[in-house]
Amino acid sequence: MFGVVVGLLTHSFMYAPQAAHIAEQFHARLRYTGSSLAYTFAGIFAGGLAPTMFAIFWANGQNSWAIAGYIAAACVITLIGLAMGKAVVDDEDDIFPAEDARAEQAR
Repeated sequence: MFGVVVGLLTHSFMYAPQAAHIAEQFHARLRYTGSSLAYTFAGIFAGGLAPTMFAIFWANGQNSWAIAGYIAAACVITLIGLAMGKAVVDDEDDIFPAEDARAEQAR
């Protein structure tokens, strides 16, 4: 029971930075669609693949080391993805409201 509580607590600390990081990877005009698609497809891929792989690993040898290796590989892939993420440039988001204001003035 203690492990479940600690695991869920640790998992909950991930959600706020994760949402911010995903949203920051897209320009303001694409932010809602881009972050929604990225989050949804990641959930489908990782959320569907992991339990299936765990069941296959357990059925083939009932060895938890294969499951631990899968989790470690997923962590490495996550770190590579984080390293590939782009840095946030605040000036990019400031451009779009100015363009929208100019378009409204022209009407």
